Amino acid sequence: MTIKLWAALASNELVAHAEVRDAVNTGVLLWDYTEPATIPGDLLNDRDHYCYTREDFENYVRHTDMSASGIATGEMMSKAEMLLYRSLDPAVPGSFVVLHDDATGPPRIRMDLSWTVQPNRGTLTLQRRIGDVGNYSPLTVLAQGTTSYVDDFIEAAGAVEGDRIHYRIRYSDQPATHWAESSDFVFWPI
Repeated sequence: MTIKLWAALASNELVAHAEVRDAVNTGVLLWDYTEPATIPGDLLNDRDHYCYTREDFENYVRHTDMSASGIATGEMMSKAEMLLYRSLDPAVPGSFVVLHDDATGPPRIRMDLSWTVQPNRGTLTLQRRIGDVGNYSPLTVLAQGTTSYVDDFIEAAGAVEGDRIHYRIRYSDQPATHWAESSDFVFWPI
C-alpha cells in the first residue's frame, strides 16, 4: 500500500494511519485524545500503513454516533465514510454550571462548580477571572473523572459582592482554545 496525502485519496479508498495523521494535521479530522502510539489491531507494528477499521476510527478520531452507520466494527473505512462520521466539535466538558453559594454569608464567598465529562478523558484545567474584563488566571488542575469543584478562596483573590466570577474548564490535553465557560454574580439576599 502506498501512503498518500489525505487530499490525494479518492473517496472510496481505504485510509491508513499516516493518511489519518495528515488529515488531522490539515484540520480535516481531529484526534479524539492524542495520536495513538500503538494501535492494538496493528499486528505488523507498521502503524503508518495500518488501515483503519470502524473500531479504530471510533477509538482514535473525534466522530459522531455511528450506531446506524451499517459499518461493522472490524470493517475497514473509506475516506468518504470517515468524512461522513467525523466531528470537528471541540471536546469540552459539558453542562458546565457555576452557582454562588450564599449560605456561607458575607464576607465569605463560595462558588460551586459542576460539569459532565467524557470517560477516560484525562485531567481537567480550570481557570478563573473576576469581573468582565481581564485575563483568566490558572486555578487548578483536576484529576480525571472529577465533576465538581468548590472555589471558596475568591475573596483572597479580590472579589467583592457584585462581581461576576467567570470560570472556564477544558480537558488538559486539548488546545487552549477549547473551553467550556460559565459564570455567576456574587450577592447575598437582603
